Amino acid sequence: MDALSPPGPVKGLHGLDETRALPGVIDVLCRVKPGQVFGPRLGSGDAKGRILVEGPDHQTCATQLTAAACLPTVSLEFSSGSLPLCGDVLSSS
Repeated sequence: MDALSPPGPVKGLHGLDETRALPGVIDVLCRVKPGQVFGPRLGSGDAKGRILVEGPDHQTCATQLTAAACLPTVSLEFSSGSLPLCGDVLSSS
């Protein structure tokens, strides 16, 4: 979700268990719950969740994180219907 996305109540969360089951994934945290109003991300301290991976080298971790990054989705409710959103990916070396 970016700063231009309109806020809306969370309709559903999907793919968290599938993300946790992927090889190399050691933690999945989601800070939003159904019914909560989900607004734009204003900075790094406003992250709605995270995915942590481990592996033998940087390339393996990058590949695992890329595979896991869009499995979790948040559906928002708007007057015109739902909008599924892919989570943000944040990595550091």
